Amino acid sequence: MWLLLNMGPSPESTDKFHITGLMYAAMNGHGGTVNELLDAGATANSQGGESDMTALMYAAANGHQSTLEALLYKCAAINVADGNGQTALTHVATKGNENTFKALILGGCGINVRNKDGRTPIYLAASSGFEVVVKIIVSKSCEIDAKDTKGRTTLWSASPGNNTAIVQTLLKNGASPDAKSESGERLGDIAHLTGNEDAYELLRLDAKNGSSGLRSIKTHRFFKT
Repeated sequence: MWLLLNMGPSPESTDKFHITGLMYAAMNGHGGTVNELLDAGATANSQGGESDMTALMYAAANGHQSTLEALLYKCAAINVADGNGQTALTHVATKGNENTFKALILGGCGINVRNKDGRTPIYLAASSGFEVVVKIIVSKSCEIDAKDTKGRTTLWSASPGNNTAIVQTLLKNGASPDAKSESGERLGDIAHLTGNEDAYELLRLDAKNGSSGLRSIKTHRFFKT
């Protein structure tokens, strides 16, 4: 790396996708190279690639904790968003790497950030089935009933699949079982008609005033993300 940098190429050089050497080093977990490039003048917060991601996002998305920590030590911006509104934390939420997730939270990453669909880290972690990550987030006073652009809460993301443990965790931490989407669909319908009977029963029993909050399944439109 020292020889390459001293032969002429700028640490800010990019390929045709506007990805810098720093971004490639971060996505492949080469922490030493990341440090050398930063010391040579590479900009930590440059954005590139199809989604305008930063080096920190590439490290986070690929689960490279030590590389991520090296970037944070060099003052990489932790809450910047890519072209899809995703931050480093929301990238990790869809991957389930617990240690990388914890490192970002310790670094001060916003726990309630939203992507372009209005989905928060807890929504994304729940929909991906990462129970431990969900538990980490609920311990940080997150907005558990935050709605996405279609009016769906985190429980919506957990109810369709085999995520009963996550549904239970969310309910125990105050998630509302009566939430409806903008189209009027209810959580119980989704759990019932996608075969998650355990989640259906949890939602039914937890519904306010003993009411299941279910509407007629005859008018149900299957849940789509």
